[in-house]
Amino acid sequence: MAYRYFVFFGVLHGVTSSILTSDHLSKSLTAISRLIRFYEQHVGVMHADGLFPLIIYSGILDKYLLYDIDDPENFCPLESAFITNGYKARLLLSSVLDKISDDYSRSFKPLLANRFTSIHPPTRTLDESYRHKFINISFPDDDIEDEMDTCFHDVFSCKITFKCFKLIKKFPTDSYHLTHQLIYFLLIEMFSCEKEFNNVAKDFSISAHSSLVCSNLVFASRNVYNKSHYYADICGEIFLLCALSGFRDVIDVKAIDYFFKMQNSSGCFSFWEPKEQPTARKLLRDYNMPDNCREHITAVLFALFVVHSYYTLVSVHNECMKIKTPHHFDVNTIIYAICSFLVLLLFYRYILHRRRRLAWLTKSRILKWA
Repeated sequence: MAYRYFVFFGVLHGVTSSILTSDHLSKSLTAISRLIRFYEQHVGVMHADGLFPLIIYSGILDKYLLYDIDDPENFCPLESAFITNGYKARLLLSSVLDKISDDYSRSFKPLLANRFTSIHPPTRTLDESYRHKFINISFPDDDIEDEMDTCFHDVFSCKITFKCFKLIKKFPTDSYHLTHQLIYFLLIEMFSCEKEFNNVAKDFSISAHSSLVCSNLVFASRNVYNKSHYYADICGEIFLLCALSGFRDVIDVKAIDYFFKMQNSSGCFSFWEPKEQPTARKLLRDYNMPDNCREHITAVLFALFVVHSYYTLVSVHNECMKIKTPHHFDVNTIIYAICSFLVLLLFYRYILHRRRRLAWLTKSRILKWA
């Protein structure tokens, strides 16, 4: 009879895993809806960093609609919510492109005017040998930041310099530098500059280097992302870029829970307290927004929720069709209650069976002695 219990608990584990998937997907979609409402009010005052999740969302929307799901009736409610917000993000971006006024954001207009297409399916795995290695999660000095921005601008016209190549192949270094190496690789693909890059890089492998970078960064980030908003910002960026680079299991569900709880009532995210303010990275200092919001961390976590939702929806489309509501509380609570009741019922029947067997054995022994 014991095998029945193992079978039951195996099925129960599968059901609860499905509950967890839909729960964290719904949290991501709820966070996205709040962020869209926040952007609708404040997108006009944002800079290039703040607009970046909108081009990612726009590119992901194109990829999602490429799946042979052309009929809206073939979308489950969770998918419909994701697609609707994607169109809103696209409209928000188009509404501000011609109004960008600051020099820094204007320099990134070739990027902002395009839909982000460097989105890889999650087929790559992290190298477990780096699980216990340490890497510095920090920001660099301003000189490196300026140099990296110059390299980004060069990629917009497929200009690949040896100076930039030396920067992007450097390892190990600080986490900010490494994440921007990943951005550089994604931009090379987005602007179709692989030929120009290979002419300079020769035998350098982007795939091998990104594996080295992400394996180090992701394992290090999982230990610190919840230490403060300072770490949430840089670790969120690490999770985002490594997921876009095609590494699966990068976005931990515990991280989604933590970031979801960080969201302000207005829909944005605050940054560090004054005592956490870094002494470098000048581009972040001026970008404060209403409701104690900070542009960079809001943009990073917005894009992270979008990417997490996209990868989850693609992987669970068939199960998603069975979910009737995008609200994670009601449905999951009911399913959890049913599963709990079944477990208790099974346990009660097991105890009852044992008691009856014990009573029968006792009675048999008494009759035997008599």
